[in-house]
Amino acid sequence: MAAGMQLRQVVVSRGAPGGRPQRILDVAACDIAPGSRVAIMGPGGAGKSTFARVIARLEHDSVGSVQWYIAPGGAAPLIGRPVVFVPQRADTAMSCNTVR
Repeated sequence: MAAGMQLRQVVVSRGAPGGRPQRILDVAACDIAPGSRVAIMGPGGAGKSTFARVIARLEHDSVGSVQWYIAPGGAAPLIGRPVVFVPQRADTAMSCNTVR
């Protein structure tokens, strides 16, 4: 596995309480090579922000696998490498973290 990031069978579903869940993101497979610049594009409601929240580990309603790697063959986890995430709403940017 030479990808900088690998997603497998990632699904995010949401629904109203007591209602039927609706699948809002479904990624069967996605590999992004180290050093790549990637643009996620699509119409409103297509899941772009949800995808970004999944890879930033801010989306807690997802199932599947998200792996980050820096070494060829996927031997080492991504640590200390620059990743940019621009949230759609400022109030969710630090929802699961504490700044000290």
